[in-house]
Amino acid sequence: MNVAQHIQDELARLREAVANREAEPICLAYLALRKAAAENGVKLAEMFERADEVLSRSASDVIVSAFSHRHCFMCQDGAVSCKECNGTGFVEGGGKCPVCDGLGVMPCDFCQGTGWAARDMIPSEITRDILKRRHLANVKEDLKELKSTIDTLNTKNAEQLQAELRRNLTKWAMRVRARLKSLADEEIVGGREKKRLLAAASRLDAFLTILRND
Repeated sequence: MNVAQHIQDELARLREAVANREAEPICLAYLALRKAAAENGVKLAEMFERADEVLSRSASDVIVSAFSHRHCFMCQDGAVSCKECNGTGFVEGGGKCPVCDGLGVMPCDFCQGTGWAARDMIPSEITRDILKRRHLANVKEDLKELKSTIDTLNTKNAEQLQAELRRNLTKWAMRVRARLKSLADEEIVGGREKKRLLAAASRLDAFLTILRND
């Protein structure tokens, strides 16, 4: 296979992945294109020019977005089932699990509960600052979706939540809280922004306390 055909085949795979709008296939297709370009002496700048033409849009924007949504491969969106209670929330005799406080899930140790892919899985040309700014924008969208639930849930109506809904809310809140705390430690976040992120994380701490006290 000649160089031009090899690159074109990988570009076609990237275009198909982008059309399907799924982060992981886009990441894998990009990594395959990147490898093909390196093996055939095509510089990254030229590779992106070709990708821009094939996608009829900024390939770098698409790639950054995909990698900002790439998941940790050790967990499901930042959470793992509690090993003590096997995810039930209860121990023998029916008591609340003391390890997970009856929630059934725990933050993933590998990604610290963020659900984000490890940094060494991100191509070096996607700089840390660019990725973190995209992560920050994504978390702000998560907070908008969570706000109405956070504002309305109290101890009384929390008792009426079905187990599956409680578990899903817990996983979501734990993930967003972990992401907020992670981003608050980044240099790209200024003093005021850091305070806002930590304040939102504290609200999620209170929200999780309500979920625990069923």
